[in-house]
Amino acid sequence: MAILKPRTGVVSKPDMAALPIWDGQIDDGEAALILGYPAIPRRQTVLTPKTAAVCHMSDYAGRGTFLGFNDRLEGGYSGGPVFNGVGYVVGVATEETFNQPGSRGEPAVAFGQATLIKYIRDLTG
Repeated sequence: MAILKPRTGVVSKPDMAALPIWDGQIDDGEAALILGYPAIPRRQTVLTPKTAAVCHMSDYAGRGTFLGFNDRLEGGYSGGPVFNGVGYVVGVATEETFNQPGSRGEPAVAFGQATLIKYIRDLTG
């Protein structure tokens, strides 16, 4: 996936399409579709979809709000688009992280995170 800012007067190519972007409200439980190329050791060349649900929004070390998923985000998904249930890009897959173990001995649980598209769009001006 590339984030491009077209210059005035640039002619678009017919085989290139822009994906619709949504930077509005995203709710817990909302469906998400993540695209990537997992299984890096095998050099998989098939674009692979992964479904998940939004489980939280979090401020991560003061770097902005991240979108958390209820499933792991294996290597190969990083940098891929994250779509909401109606096909809009809402973020870019970033990392897999773990919550802290619970006070009653519950194990740490892995979950995926994505940077919200509105923060990425801010970078392009």
